[in-house]
Amino acid sequence: MNIENKNGEFVKEHSILLPFSPPIYETVLNANDLKFIQEYAELSRTASHVGDMLSGNIAEQRGSDIENDEMREKMIDILLPHIQEYFKICQIQERQQLPQLEKEKNNPLPDYSKIKFHLGNGTWFNFMRANEFNPLHCHSGVINGIVMVQIPEEISSEVRTVPMASNARCPGQLEWVHGSWGAGAYRKYPVTGELYMFPAQLRHQVYPFTSDVERITMSWNVFDIKFD
Repeated sequence: MNIENKNGEFVKEHSILLPFSPPIYETVLNANDLKFIQEYAELSRTASHVGDMLSGNIAEQRGSDIENDEMREKMIDILLPHIQEYFKICQIQERQQLPQLEKEKNNPLPDYSKIKFHLGNGTWFNFMRANEFNPLHCHSGVINGIVMVQIPEEISSEVRTVPMASNARCPGQLEWVHGSWGAGAYRKYPVTGELYMFPAQLRHQVYPFTSDVERITMSWNVFDIKFD
């Protein structure tokens, strides 16, 4: 199920994907924000390796230790409205799912413009090449986010250019997994510029591809959400 919203409070146009209960937030970054993150990714090629802290079977996983205060503030400015929008959606959904808690239901929602949080160790970049992959895993914190910095079209074309007999051909696809029964998985081909957020404990993975291209993503975790 895909719920489109073109009049959000903090991000006007976004979608909520509901293949199962935990909501997945999806939107497309504007050109300026995407350009900043792409330039930031190029700078991060010289940042510290962080693979020993991550699940990816990816040679080039780089941290954010090259950023300065100005870059850090710019990144927060980009991510903030999406975090506000998504956390508001999650809280509204929780109230709808717990109608028995009438007192909670009747309490006013917080002022999401006053949200406070931190990003733990900051953002990190995955520079994924052919035959690398990200195994099924989850994150720490409250929310996990991913920006599709550069997703070459050759990857999604592999279902045609590298055919094989399969009823689940999925090279390079991003997949979320919830529960253990029935259709408890949802996968898709992301495209450059998309931003996703979902509960940090929602398991997800990225399948390998064989094209001689580079798939670049940026991720972050949101911790300690509170309000003034």
